[in-house]
Amino acid sequence: YVSSNLLTNNQGYFSNYMPDHMRFKTEKELLTNVFPKVNKQIVYKTYPSQNYLYQENPYLRLAKSTSNIVVAPDEDFRYGRAAADILITSKAFSTLGWCIGTNVPIVFLDSSIYHSLANEQVKDVFCRSFFYFDTDIVGWQQDLMNLLNKPMVEIRASWEGMKQYREMYDEEYFLNKRKDAGSIGASFIKELL
Repeated sequence: YVSSNLLTNNQGYFSNYMPDHMRFKTEKELLTNVFPKVNKQIVYKTYPSQNYLYQENPYLRLAKSTSNIVVAPDEDFRYGRAAADILITSKAFSTLGWCIGTNVPIVFLDSSIYHSLANEQVKDVFCRSFFYFDTDIVGWQQDLMNLLNKPMVEIRASWEGMKQYREMYDEEYFLNKRKDAGSIGASFIKELL
């Protein structure tokens, strides 16, 4: 689980930035009520920024109390992501791009209230391309547990069934793998030199 629920002392970076009490409630729900009931080991990756005044991240306290959760607060996600069989994240931030680049099943947690996707068309693309859960809907937690408790072979088969959509929408909505970002970056640096 790659968290993007950064506590911020309620600083409002965006007009619809979730207040800390809501962020904590969502994270607590995952760490104490959902993940402990999953039949798989969870690696919990905190967001790599600290904008909150605390001695120990309250999320880490919650995560450490659960036997099937391993905490990875300081590891660089770019490198640790290769070990994942499934990635769970939320919000269409840069972290989502790192998840997409792994080509493993992605669970996307969305809220129409906070950090919502741009519009219904984008939401439809995410619903077709990823395992999509609307956290504003009552019962999403049980639906998420049901998915995560399925055998990996079943989850991968469903993920492969969505591949056509990820490929169809790649250029407009995702990484655009055909552009070869590495070559573009190398050419840019070469021009600078």
